[in-house]
Amino acid sequence: MSLQKYRNAFARLSQGRPMRLMEICGSHSLSIARGGIRALLPDNITLLSGPGCPVCVSSPELIGQALWLLRQKIPLAVFGDLARIPGPGGRRLDREPGVTPVYSPDEALALAEKRETVFVAVGFEPTQAACAAVLSEAAERKIRNFSMLSDFKHLFPVFAMLQEVDGFLLPGHVAAVTGRIAFDGLARPGVVAGFEPEEIATALLHLVKKVVEHDLVSANDYPQIVPEEPGAAMAAVGRVFEVCGSVWRGIGFVPDGGRRIREEFVEFDAVEKYHIPSFPAQEETRCRCGDVLRGKIRPAACPFFGKKCTPEHPEGACMVSSEGACAADYTCLEAAV
Repeated sequence: MSLQKYRNAFARLSQGRPMRLMEICGSHSLSIARGGIRALLPDNITLLSGPGCPVCVSSPELIGQALWLLRQKIPLAVFGDLARIPGPGGRRLDREPGVTPVYSPDEALALAEKRETVFVAVGFEPTQAACAAVLSEAAERKIRNFSMLSDFKHLFPVFAMLQEVDGFLLPGHVAAVTGRIAFDGLARPGVVAGFEPEEIATALLHLVKKVVEHDLVSANDYPQIVPEEPGAAMAAVGRVFEVCGSVWRGIGFVPDGGRRIREEFVEFDAVEKYHIPSFPAQEETRCRCGDVLRGKIRPAACPFFGKKCTPEHPEGACMVSSEGACAADYTCLEAAV
């Protein structure tokens, strides 16, 4: 089926019923914007972007803690997108001395073989699996110069806080680690999707059908990558990290919404190693990132979107990463001009 033919299929399956669907993955947000997927949907179907970009939902406290470490002259290794988030007073890590951008946890560990390094990390289960492997290696090799300041998120509990949504397009990357079974028990229908435009459109059709039928059993439309049960990567996450409460930017405190380093690996926990103090977790920006992340508005409804807030000069976290909902929409808007 060509992408344009999906519009008639959506209209037929939805039976004119108003419904609000939401993608929970930054990669989906970018693919949907680039593929023009929203243009295929009839007026009765609204597709929103949710809190699926780990940089976007990182706690404001994390940047304050990282800046504190820099004041102590402790070098940091930071994911590039994370370094661009405006922190307290508008300060950004990519503008501070002592910060090295990295693309993987392995790069941070390599830096620690030469000098003291704190790796500042955020992410969902795929990133957690990579970080678990690195922490295990650091423990085995006794690399004492390495520690981690992390703000890892556990995705499942946040679904219950997204009340105004009828169905979820579930994240393929996360499900590849957790297994499809991790999404059993959702109070709304959900379908795991791949990332090509046609894969997304097909999964959305499936989701519309499940919403109409009120079918709450999560479905896997990405079986070539996503297993039914969790595998070795998820087991590694469980060995190194444990579930805890966490503050999600724009949403607030989510019980069981995060993961922290277990006691067995506490020597690599930067908060404990350096006795980092707590910092306010309240975001300072005046933009409406929180409303975007909760699915209350589309990015263009924010008065800062494309004006004061752009990817070059982000006012809020949703414009920082290319997979943030605001950045994805802005990039495709610019490409169309």
